[in-house]
Amino acid sequence: MFFEALVNSVPLGEAGSPGIRVAAFIFALLGSALLIWRFLKFTVLPAMRPNLPKEYPYWIPVIGHLRGFVKNSQGLLTQARLYFGNTREPFSVTMGGQTFYIVSRPDDVKAIFRNTTSFTFEIFAREILHDLGCTPGSIISMYGTMEDELKGDKNREKTTARRAREFHIHQMFPGNLLNDIGADFAHYYEKTMSIEHLVTGTKYATQIAPDAVNVSLFTFFSEIFTNAAQDAYFGQVLRKKYPHMAWTLLEFDDLAWQVLFKYPSFLSRKMLNARDRVFDALEDYFASPEGARTDTVWFTRALEKEMRDAGLTNRDIAIMVMTIYWGVATNTRKAGFWLMSYLLFNDELKAVICNEIAPAFKSGEVDQEYIVNDCPRFRGAWDETLRMTAFSSSVRYITRDTVVGNKLLQKGYRIMMPYRQMHLNESVFGDRVEEFASERFVKNPEMRRANMAFGGGATMCPGRHLATQTIMVFVAMLLHKFDVTLDPPNQPFPQVDESIPVLGIIDMKRTHDIQLKLKVRGE
Repeated sequence: MFFEALVNSVPLGEAGSPGIRVAAFIFALLGSALLIWRFLKFTVLPAMRPNLPKEYPYWIPVIGHLRGFVKNSQGLLTQARLYFGNTREPFSVTMGGQTFYIVSRPDDVKAIFRNTTSFTFEIFAREILHDLGCTPGSIISMYGTMEDELKGDKNREKTTARRAREFHIHQMFPGNLLNDIGADFAHYYEKTMSIEHLVTGTKYATQIAPDAVNVSLFTFFSEIFTNAAQDAYFGQVLRKKYPHMAWTLLEFDDLAWQVLFKYPSFLSRKMLNARDRVFDALEDYFASPEGARTDTVWFTRALEKEMRDAGLTNRDIAIMVMTIYWGVATNTRKAGFWLMSYLLFNDELKAVICNEIAPAFKSGEVDQEYIVNDCPRFRGAWDETLRMTAFSSSVRYITRDTVVGNKLLQKGYRIMMPYRQMHLNESVFGDRVEEFASERFVKNPEMRRANMAFGGGATMCPGRHLATQTIMVFVAMLLHKFDVTLDPPNQPFPQVDESIPVLGIIDMKRTHDIQLKLKVRGE
């Protein structure tokens, strides 16, 4: 009766009106089916299964919230969290046919990190390496079989991938090896921070006086951190053969989100071209004689030997190592950019930090340990920068049904633990969580435990100590050597670009780069 009344309500009067009636009938039928489906899925089923996380409603089956996530992932997750009353209980979101449990309550996150049997990350690592071009055989050589991982086989603790992670932790843990690589970074900074180098060896600096230059902050930091990481991990051989390698990596990084969303090749040719140029260069590097490339960190040599013993080709080694170089280089440039931006737009804080770091330069050489451990306001600004700008997520695959936060997380689903959602938790970080507060971590250093910028659990970033040291030391050296000011002085604070998914630190809108004046300080 409903459909008949609706169809007959369409006015006659033109030829073809029966066709209009048929269209109206089909439209009404589909609309009614959609309403019934939505009512059953998001009202009836949740009432029948209260122990499962509630799902954020959507209108288009399968597609779900994919468009909203791609457009602004954090905005979508914030809307969902508030939709459920901001209780921070686990809930679920469907995107492109894939349903994720969203977990942001600290106790729940800790429980997931501790449980390495029910929750695994390595499936995602496999997928990324596959999408980047690694052969299936090399992935098995690194991680073992998928069957062993899904059933929690203890033998997977001995995989090449696990040993590679142990090597990286060993290289990056505070001590002699970290001090060695930190010294390499500082030496590079010193060489490239001169007026002469800036005006003759770069394309982004303009000399405005014998002792002063103008630079673009993001471009400046991009070159410094990417090249410094390249030299540390690969020595001089790679730079001599491929002098523009760093910029090729950054070209790939700007479009790397297309890998995450599995863009078809005809839509991602620019990204694929840059990716392949990076792979080609690294493959050539690992094909060169080992005796010609000994000026690298211990980790690179140890990792190469481990992968060769596992039977990996030069191409597969290049892809595996590239993922490490990619993370080290690209996230440091962004984190350094945001830290420097917060200081430049707060003259009082910048002055306090300039005074605080001064003792680190009394001997003529930079005291890196002093900068990292004995400058509380500077360290607090760094911690707050990480809290404000970490926009990626920790992810896990569920290998068996497990209860977390009184909700049953089902086998075969995926968990997303978005850092931004955790960092906006007022019960953890106090008031004004959406504002930069440089003294937040100074007043309560224990908050660092809840700062998830470097992840957590078994997948916590092994390079977190190096990142903290290299960024803080570079910014300190820059502020000590130069009087750094905005030029022109009335520039707006850079805007974040929330439309691009990231694997670490949020990007900024490239039209909002900051122009600086660097003037050498008097002795």
